[in-house]
Amino acid sequence: MLNLLVYPWRALLVLLLVLCAAPVARAAVSDASFTESPYAKLKTMITGIGWAPDATGRLFAIRQNGVVEVIENGVAAATPFATIDPVHAIAECGLLGFAFDPGFSDNGFIYFFVTVTAAEQQIIRYRAQGNLGVEKTVIISGLPAKDTYHCGGGIGFGADGKLYWSTGDLGIYLGVDDDLTSLGAKVGRANADGTVPKDNPFFDGPGPNNDYVWASGFRSPFSLTFDPAQERLWVSVAGTLYEQVFTPTAGSNAGWDDYENNQPPGYLSPTIAYRTGQAEVRDIVSAQRQSGLSTFATSVPHGFRAGTKLTVAGVADASFNGAGYVATTPSPTEFSLSQSGGAASAVGGTATTLDIGRAITGGTFWDSSAVPPEYRGNFFFGDYVSGNIVRTRLDASSTPLSVDLWGTYKLPTDMAVGPDGALYYSSYGSAVDGGTIARASYMPKGQGIVVSPLHVRVPESVDGYVHVRLALPPSGAVAVQTSRMAGDADVSIVQGAALSFDSVNWMVPQPIRVRGAKDADAVDDEAKLRVASEGLPAEEVIVRITDPGPVRMVVTPAQLAMTEGESRSVLVSLNGRPESPVSVKTQRVSGDVDVQVVSGETIVLDPTNWDVPQQVVVQAAEDADITDDAAFLSVTDGVEEISVSVNVADNDSVSDAGASEAGKLPSSAPSAPACGCRVVAPSPDAVPWPLALLVLGPMRLRRRQG
Repeated sequence: MLNLLVYPWRALLVLLLVLCAAPVARAAVSDASFTESPYAKLKTMITGIGWAPDATGRLFAIRQNGVVEVIENGVAAATPFATIDPVHAIAECGLLGFAFDPGFSDNGFIYFFVTVTAAEQQIIRYRAQGNLGVEKTVIISGLPAKDTYHCGGGIGFGADGKLYWSTGDLGIYLGVDDDLTSLGAKVGRANADGTVPKDNPFFDGPGPNNDYVWASGFRSPFSLTFDPAQERLWVSVAGTLYEQVFTPTAGSNAGWDDYENNQPPGYLSPTIAYRTGQAEVRDIVSAQRQSGLSTFATSVPHGFRAGTKLTVAGVADASFNGAGYVATTPSPTEFSLSQSGGAASAVGGTATTLDIGRAITGGTFWDSSAVPPEYRGNFFFGDYVSGNIVRTRLDASSTPLSVDLWGTYKLPTDMAVGPDGALYYSSYGSAVDGGTIARASYMPKGQGIVVSPLHVRVPESVDGYVHVRLALPPSGAVAVQTSRMAGDADVSIVQGAALSFDSVNWMVPQPIRVRGAKDADAVDDEAKLRVASEGLPAEEVIVRITDPGPVRMVVTPAQLAMTEGESRSVLVSLNGRPESPVSVKTQRVSGDVDVQVVSGETIVLDPTNWDVPQQVVVQAAEDADITDDAAFLSVTDGVEEISVSVNVADNDSVSDAGASEAGKLPSSAPSAPACGCRVVAPSPDAVPWPLALLVLGPMRLRRRQG
């Protein structure tokens, strides 16, 4: 039996934590090898940050109320990049995430995840024209929303060039268990144009599944990111009992709302998990040590994950006591730590975890040579309520070696590594202080070449960028050369193969522009670059090129519904730039002759207009019968053929049968909204409920088996 338990005191506690905290966002990096400094100050409600993947050095920041800011050299542009309207910015909803198109340096596309009304979320695309967003386009509409809670908001592009996003259960358990009809509690996957990839794991065409579903079972997935080295998806999920980070694959099920950090075989277990709002203590039954590895047995399932930091105390043999990181978990009631000392056995004691926080937010991977090897590729994330910034060291297979506190920052929401190799993190802010962005940088012990990022992926024929600077001021001129040392010859260095630094410009990142030539195969390319200077350690960069496959048509919608006397449009574009003009023809191939293509029967898409949807106008003529009509259209470029179904509703009554249709006009009365409410957009500078409630909700709800 499932019981719904409500904990209103949690909301009050969170609100008190937010209101009683110091008004200024302060960072304190506990790692003495790093220093922190303020970078930018904005108005409040910062929900995400990200650096433009080009040579401009621009940091983009989004605010929950729909405002998109562009920051250059720590100063926000006077005019916002965009102000998205409508936006439903309340509690956990609003403008929550954004992602740059893999081909951003060529097409300027940026995608935004936004709650547009109390009942709908969308993915919206803008094209960057300088520092202004133009050509607003709704890529995916109809994503579920329910007024205030667990909206999700993660968004990003994978190595496959597909668009991924995360949506929560909306606080009403939408899409939980085995429900594949809803995008609630899911990670979705789409082509960049918003169409459904047919290789999605639950694609069934006209069947009951929502074809966008890629993975399921996520309560409140506020953010997601991709590991640049392994290129795996990481999803951060706020919970009721545990905050969890998952690394799903196609078809994964994380098990919400039945499981949190106790997923049985067949479900996706978290890669990182910590108890919401407290440390967790487990009683130790026995301890055994062999060859420097101590294995502990617990009286109940421990729930520890690899890398979890524990403090062992009270074991009868004191050599077992102390702090360490979980190395393995042989069973639900066994875990091991690396410990020095000879073979031994003992009983008793406890194992206690860190108290990390109660609301996990955004994270990133430190992909730069600005930090020593032991920091490179580490996953950093924040906890909104505690303000903790957490560092996760990973092994070659992306298994955590350690999950430990690294610093603090008030109300952290997101993180990003800049072209200078520093780690930047944002604070949601307060009405008093506004929102802030800080910069954490490593204090080098000696001269070196700083390269950021160390992994680049771009589509064929699109420029990718790597940035280079020096770690310390040089005594004279320093020449840095970049060359391809291994890999595919299609990858070339277009600009920046030879760079020069001196005591004035040593800290200014200079770009290296790389490109993968278009080739005849359908295989991704990869090359390794060497960045070197005499007397300094060389650095390596991995460049990966995504093969787009053949250029194909994008035709929407696949089904056209209309009424007699109406004209509707089918939109046709291409998913990539063609080398030469493509002629697309549309015609009716079967069905009622009353359905005709009246405009756009032949359109031409070329290298300049391939991504601009062209209209094919379809008309349904009035007729004398009282029967609905149907027809099929063929859209073809001579290589591929796409079918569009047309369904026409008859507008005649029985008494009209046989009457002359001359002079009859189709109804043009607008349809009323589905709800009888009026949505009022908040003031651009209004501060909604604190974002701590964004991932917690005003009341933590959980269901338990009983």
